[in-house]
Amino acid sequence: MDTMELIRLLRRAARRSGHPGGMDPMGEPPEAGEERRCPPGPHGMPGEGGPGPHGPFGPGGPHRERERVLSLLDETEGISQQKLALILGIRPQSLSELLGKLERDALLTRTKNPEDRRETLVSLTPEGRERAAAYEAERSRAGESFLAPLTEEERESLAALLRKLLGPEEIF
Repeated sequence: MDTMELIRLLRRAARRSGHPGGMDPMGEPPEAGEERRCPPGPHGMPGEGGPGPHGPFGPGGPHRERERVLSLLDETEGISQQKLALILGIRPQSLSELLGKLERDALLTRTKNPEDRRETLVSLTPEGRERAAAYEAERSRAGESFLAPLTEEERESLAALLRKLLGPEEIF
């Protein structure tokens, strides 16, 4: 059983279960179309049940979101800024601010789509690719550590049960 595949199944299950804040226990943001909300507060005050004290990025914080953006860009070269915001589940304005910081750090570039000048395409620089690779290695180590107590047979059983609970994967 591939460790990262099992971790992805666990993350999907956590998101679907309504983990507080919409974040899964591994600190990943929701997938496209999933809402990220803190649980309602005891007084029903405005803002409770909204982004909460962690800001728009949830408990993982903006640094976790930076790494998530780099990881997604590493998988999807030249994705539009609008589609990236949709996948991450954050407002386009928040993403634009985050991308600006990453661009200043020389981790990505933004260019106009030559086929549609209204669209901005986002790509990683070589430094951004290195950072994304380091983040993926860190995630892999954390996943392996988390699953270390399970035998290969137990991992297969867990994966089979999660697939049964989750049903077919949504295609974005």
